[in-house]
Formats: sequence, C-alpha cells, structure tokens
Amino acid sequence: LVYHGGSRTSKPTELAKYDVVVTTYTIVGQEVPKQDSDNDMEPNHDEKYGLCPDFAARKRKLTKQTKKKAIKKKKVNSSTADLDGGPLARVRWFRVVLDEAQTIKNHRTKSARACCGLKAKRRWCLSGSNI
Repeated sequence: LVYHGGSRTSKPTELAKYDVVVTTYTIVGQEVPKQDSDNDMEPNHDEKYGLCPDFAARKRKLTKQTKKKAIKKKKVNSSTADLDGGPLARVRWFRVVLDEAQTIKNHRTKSARACCGLKAKRRWCLSGSNI
C-alpha cells in the first residue's frame, strides 16, 4: 500500500491488513505524536548514547527512583500515543524499514523522533550514503 496524499486511510485496521506499507518521513512526522526527549530523567543521555530515547532508556542503568519515574512516564505516553497519533502510530508493526536512513542521522529531529515513536518489533535502517 502506498500511504501518501489526502486520500490515505484513517483506519489503523486497514493499514494492518497489508504486508508492506510505503510512506514518507513527512507523513510519519505528521502522524506519530511528538516524542519526549527524556531530558528530565537523565539530561545527557542523548549525547551519551546517540540513540533513540526508548532504546537508550533500555540500555542505561537506572536508579530505583528514576526507574519509577520512567515507568509512570511510559504508561502515560503509550496511552496518549494511541489517542493522539494517526493510523501509522496506532499499528504495532512487525518490522519498520527506513530507507535513506541518513535522513534520521540527527536523533533530535522531528523525523527521527517520529520514527523512534513507531511501535515495532524490529527496525532496519538502509542507506547507500555514508552515515
């Protein structure tokens, strides 16, 4: 399915029927709710890891107090993402493949955060350019 333009579906169940959905970084940025930077939990984790906030949060060792805050924050974010996001954000994808992945090289951009905000079991990034 080519998911682009004004006639795209508004039903996540329709998207979930397809094995492959092709869209643009712009559409992903519009439909996936703004991702928190998690700066209030650990101010330098973006610079320290250079990774998506969700992935970095799993990798770092949290203190008990910070861990409690992260769990509360995650619960709030997951419920609001289902309500605020578009159909792309509401589907739990098996695999998200990002072509021309140098587009999300800067993890602070709206596109990069939106791609990290997609719910997926697997993530692949493809690029013909040097990253």
